[in-house]
Amino acid sequence: MNIQDRRKHPRKKVDRPLIVNDLDRGEALGCLVDISIEGLMLISPDPVEVNRVFQLSLELPEEFGASQAALFGAESLWREVSNDPWKYWVGFQIIDIAPEQIGKVHRLIEECL
Repeated sequence: MNIQDRRKHPRKKVDRPLIVNDLDRGEALGCLVDISIEGLMLISPDPVEVNRVFQLSLELPEEFGASQAALFGAESLWREVSNDPWKYWVGFQIIDIAPEQIGKVHRLIEECL
């Protein structure tokens, strides 16, 4: 059984650049590739540390209004080199998210992607 078969919520592919920021370092971690209520994958120019908890900010599209972001805690579960040897795929599980932030992620998935 592969990871897709084990997911309760299917991931939604992202069709526009949405930046994921590391709030602890105050810098961009990478671009969102896909997302669900439970987790996300991004592509990063840096080899993100695995099995680490991050405080993340996901920049939301203009439909949410100016300077909108979804904030949550997520654990990096895996990392692989992409087809471009200077970029990395990184998988995260969302582990800490407030109800209003879940609403933003749900709206992003249902209405904007």
